Amino acid sequence: MPAPASKPARRSDFDSRIASVTPLRHGYYRLVLEEGSAYFTTSVAPPPAVGAEVHIRRTFAGTTYLDTKGRDPIAIRLARGQ
Repeated sequence: MPAPASKPARRSDFDSRIASVTPLRHGYYRLVLEEGSAYFTTSVAPPPAVGAEVHIRRTFAGTTYLDTKGRDPIAIRLARGQ
């Protein structure tokens, strides 16, 4: 009997590029990455520019951060899975 199919594991650390930035209310943004995943910023900070290289990482406590060169990490939450 074959083993049951399992869902692929979600990536917790990966590199991508910003495909689009949509401003929301009160200084928050919706960021869409090249591969189609989307995130909401959870801290008020200027977003990276479209086309910027970013690194997505998740801490052991469960917080997800978006890292870009030359600036502090931005806390984000997943809006749509990849």
